[in-house]
Amino acid sequence: MKHLTTLLLTLLVLSGCASMSQNAREKISLCWKESNGEFWGRCYMNKTEDSFLLMRQIKTLNLESRWGLLDSRTKVLERKLTAGEINPSEANSQFQKYLNQFTQIADKRAREKAEADRLALKQLSSSLKQANCNLSGNPDSAACLQYRSSKDYDWDWDAFYDQNYNLIWRCRGINTGRFADNSKCSMDAKDDDRWPSK
Repeated sequence: MKHLTTLLLTLLVLSGCASMSQNAREKISLCWKESNGEFWGRCYMNKTEDSFLLMRQIKTLNLESRWGLLDSRTKVLERKLTAGEINPSEANSQFQKYLNQFTQIADKRAREKAEADRLALKQLSSSLKQANCNLSGNPDSAACLQYRSSKDYDWDWDAFYDQNYNLIWRCRGINTGRFADNSKCSMDAKDDDRWPSK
């Protein structure tokens, strides 16, 4: 039950937030207006760090080191501005490039996490149906008939990331998509061509 609660809370946090690139555009617009032609990178960093949900999303997606890199690069740009090595327009252009790199990685990880969570919920649903069938004590109940009517006759490998971004290989039934014992896929190449999105 603890895992289910964690999974559902993660889904709520991720689905409740806009994508990182959407949030970036909103904050860029706001900071650009506030900066009055000056460097807006620090404004962006501060506004993001003031947002509990965005920082939670960064942590959930294991982006803390990438965020730290963006912050370090922002400090370098600020030092160059102070030293007169670059002008605000150049600093903003460079910061935008760094920010685009960060948001592309963040959006990719968010999609991967959403897919992993979707598969985990699908597996949980299947397990609950099986448990409901087993607990009913009636093999002819609607729950058992529905569960038994969808059986797998062929299996294939699926690669995806778990909640800690470890690559996992699992055997899945082709008909139902349910996870199966890995021995069912022992004769198949681990190529992840059936369910390629991670």
